[in-house]
Amino acid sequence: MNTITPELHAISVFIATLNSVKGWGLPTVFIAISFGPWVAMLIISYYNHCRFETVVRMYEKSISNNDEMKELMNGFREMAKDYKDVLIRSTQASLRVEKAIGTSAYCPVERERRKTSQGRATR
Repeated sequence: MNTITPELHAISVFIATLNSVKGWGLPTVFIAISFGPWVAMLIISYYNHCRFETVVRMYEKSISNNDEMKELMNGFREMAKDYKDVLIRSTQASLRVEKAIGTSAYCPVERERRKTSQGRATR
């Protein structure tokens, strides 16, 4: 795993430049001391900007996922509302059936039950 990062490449270029200007001595050191921090700050600023752009893209993606989640939740609410209506209607229908069975004189079991309950009431 022999990868050269941009920082290492910049350092090697700087060292190569210093080796090529050996005869300059003091002026080269003066230039390096004067402008080196500025160059380093520009490089750091560029990498921070790239990192910031990556973070912005991450948050934009998160927001788009949030919009999708809102759409899913709205769909779920509509489905739950429809299910609630079905449940209410089903309960009402079963109550009507129970009431019809309870008041039905056509059911032999119900007729017997009524006769026995009326017989007890008259006693």
